[in-house]
Amino acid sequence: MGWRRVGGDSETGHTFVLPLPEVMMGVAAALLFLLFHTTLLHPASAETEVEELWKDTVFTLKPEETHDAIAQVTTVFDRKGLSSSFTVCVWLWPLFTTTINILFTVHDADTSIAVKAIDEIINVVIYPRCPQAFPDLHLTHNTWQHLCLVADGSNILLHLGNKTNSQMMTMSDCSIDKTPTDSVTVVVGSDSGKFTYSGEATGVRYYDRQLTTSEVQSLQNCENSVQNYVQMKEVFITGNVSTYALGGQDKLCLPEDKEFMVLFTICSDHPTAKSQCTRLGGRLIGKDDDFDKIAKEAALSLDVQDDLFLWTDMADKEQGSVLSVNRDTISHHMLNYTSDTVLHTTACMMSLKKTVYMKGYHTETMTLLRYDRRLVLLSESGEIIRREPCPGSTEHEGFSRCLAKRSFGMQEEFASLGYGEDIFGRHNWNEENTNRYRNLSISFCEKDKFTCNDGSCIPLQERCDGTRHCEDNSDEGELCTLIRPRPPSYLMAYCPNPQPIIGLRIKVIKVNSVLLDANEFKITLHIGLMWRDERLAFQNLLKEPKILESHEYKDIWTPQLFFINANHEDNVAVTTKTSVLNEFTVVVKGKGQPEIYDSYEEVLDEGASQRHIWVQASLGHKSGQSDGDEQGLYTLHVQHLQSTV
Repeated sequence: MGWRRVGGDSETGHTFVLPLPEVMMGVAAALLFLLFHTTLLHPASAETEVEELWKDTVFTLKPEETHDAIAQVTTVFDRKGLSSSFTVCVWLWPLFTTTINILFTVHDADTSIAVKAIDEIINVVIYPRCPQAFPDLHLTHNTWQHLCLVADGSNILLHLGNKTNSQMMTMSDCSIDKTPTDSVTVVVGSDSGKFTYSGEATGVRYYDRQLTTSEVQSLQNCENSVQNYVQMKEVFITGNVSTYALGGQDKLCLPEDKEFMVLFTICSDHPTAKSQCTRLGGRLIGKDDDFDKIAKEAALSLDVQDDLFLWTDMADKEQGSVLSVNRDTISHHMLNYTSDTVLHTTACMMSLKKTVYMKGYHTETMTLLRYDRRLVLLSESGEIIRREPCPGSTEHEGFSRCLAKRSFGMQEEFASLGYGEDIFGRHNWNEENTNRYRNLSISFCEKDKFTCNDGSCIPLQERCDGTRHCEDNSDEGELCTLIRPRPPSYLMAYCPNPQPIIGLRIKVIKVNSVLLDANEFKITLHIGLMWRDERLAFQNLLKEPKILESHEYKDIWTPQLFFINANHEDNVAVTTKTSVLNEFTVVVKGKGQPEIYDSYEEVLDEGASQRHIWVQASLGHKSGQSDGDEQGLYTLHVQHLQSTV
């Protein structure tokens, strides 16, 4: 007797779809079902109904969303044990491939054969021993692939997509026992929390004969010429698994979409919506798009909650066309609004699998995907970023919106989204259950670009050039400092090295007076000092020399200047800098290196000699404190023309 689900998709964790035995289920068993959060089901009239339900259903296994990392789909076939020759086939769409993934297992009472992906290479293990790798078969993530295991009684052959392994696996060495049983079971995923498969699966088939290569190829091409597969007896799921209707297995063989719709909960009129999509490398919905398909995607999306009114590109300065989507009926129609009408959701058509960059103190490459009816960002290491309710928020209070970053079942970090904020842009991320925060930006900005706070990109050389280029002005302002924060080991009382090289340049502006009797003269000088401090790192220098602000140079080491035989008052003025004009200029000769600091892209120039960074200090008389001398210069009373640094 089979069972099928009441209602639509399953979104609950630890959901079981369990068969009733032919005898009445006992009270204890019923309580056990309730203990494991069993979804209420009602029996199907025949095994053919189970077959019809399953063959058009896609199961999404999501162990990465739960701490126990369990997700499994079990299909039981009405056969008394594995036949000497058999074939098992399944369609898989892996979200990511970890070090070890258990893709599926086929077993009867005494024999268990597991198909795994180890570092993306397909392996077969006949328990309790006999592992073998097939290095010419590689599992690819984020695309549908058809995988078949074919046993002819002596050997095992694997077909993955259009490839067949060149090396057979011999079954005779594995001491397989043949004990009668009442069924054959194929399990996709794992219930152990280890080596779990994340992704989608559909089209499980068991044949009690060996399929030919041409028959397997026919299945791969979504042709219905291969029939006579064994009927399913029952299907049940364990852990975090959801379902959706495929709408025909022929869709698995259609060319992959190049674009998909992304919904942003950002209020905007038509010009703003168009500008936002353009900044993110996308576009508004166009007249040539499939409105039926877009409306269905929008209605089923888990990224937004309300009914949708979406701007299209069919607009002028006065009014524009809006796609209205009813989520209950999955229907749509067109409306005309004035172009200055503010709508609560913006839809952008964006390139599927486009590269996204997440930046903190380094750059992590991610992929833009549509998965489980959401927009997700997927890293090469298996981390996922998506929108979720914030931790601790409740439906009663109104869910607050957050971005969540997960890795193998653990929510590592989250970032709260304020009004007008969404997945792209710069956010403050909180590590789960800690008070540690860090800035991360998410954008399409490549190495030579600067990421504005709203996620748009400008050329890196335009940052901190005195002109606003980001619409939110995040490329200018208080972050445009020249000196990086000094390391804890930096001590301003110590020289950059034991014997620093100091450049001294003295320009005599004027000899004010000469007193021969007193052996004394008065002279006006412009004094320039140059040195390198390899302990410092500079940023935002661009090509022109930059003048340091007083708060920037007051805490760095500077050479001490002292004139021998000068009047004591003059040397005190030089040492304390109380009556001289100080101007510190940073000059870079050479090319800096683009780097990222606290999610902000910048050009870094270090103080090491190979970078040719010079810090120049000019000393001169402060304006308004000289006795008729030239402003900006230093007037010195000396008895001899000797000086030292």
